[in-house]
Amino acid sequence: MLVLERAPRIDAVGAGITFFANAMRALDHLGVRAAVATRGAPARRKVILTRAGRELTEVPADLLEGTIAVHRADLQGALAAAAGEVRLAVEVVSVEPEGDGVLARFADGGEERCDLLVGADGLSSVVRGAIADVPPRYAGYTAWRGVCSVPVEPGRLTESWGFGERFGLVDIGRERTYWFATKNAPERGADEPEGRKAEVVRRFSGRRSGRERLRRSRRPSCYPTALRGAATSPPGSPTTRRCAGPGSRPY
Repeated sequence: MLVLERAPRIDAVGAGITFFANAMRALDHLGVRAAVATRGAPARRKVILTRAGRELTEVPADLLEGTIAVHRADLQGALAAAAGEVRLAVEVVSVEPEGDGVLARFADGGEERCDLLVGADGLSSVVRGAIADVPPRYAGYTAWRGVCSVPVEPGRLTESWGFGERFGLVDIGRERTYWFATKNAPERGADEPEGRKAEVVRRFSGRRSGRERLRRSRRPSCYPTALRGAATSPPGSPTTRRCAGPGSRPY
């Protein structure tokens, strides 16, 4: 296996991610389930709350069985350790079928032929574009994410719902909390003059248990969230048999 990474180096970036049982089975197939599980925290309880903190509903415990929440940097570390050869600073600019395989061409003029090409190259995926040129569809809201050192109850996931806003807290282990917040907003809306973190604190500090975690978070990221367009090429076409593009990830 060969991994082509566009970045010149691999840094510990990102916030948190939750893997439910089906995703953990996929990681098990790749041989990294245990490595990811030991870096994260098992999810034991998930509840939906009102803005004031009143419980609306709870996800049945059996649906959380095997679920792990982890920092994205820890996930990246586990995957990198099992990835085999990783080439940095390689940008794929085109993909085309070649015989019974796929040819990937690079920005520096190089190329690589492979039997199967899996794309994890982001919103403007070159690999997905080789399957179907379908533009991403904006989901209608902006998301912020961050990680802080203010712990929540071990194994607890919460999501508070307000008017056009949501705020969530997820235990990711080692006394770290992954938080996320969303607001309904037009696509490519500009940041407010006060800055991203100040806006998040203002919007969500009234949420139960939210203020201190937000204030102690480091450099929260903010970006519009888009759902991916589905590939429209026939399932048996040469390109779709040999390429797989990024999937849909609401946030």
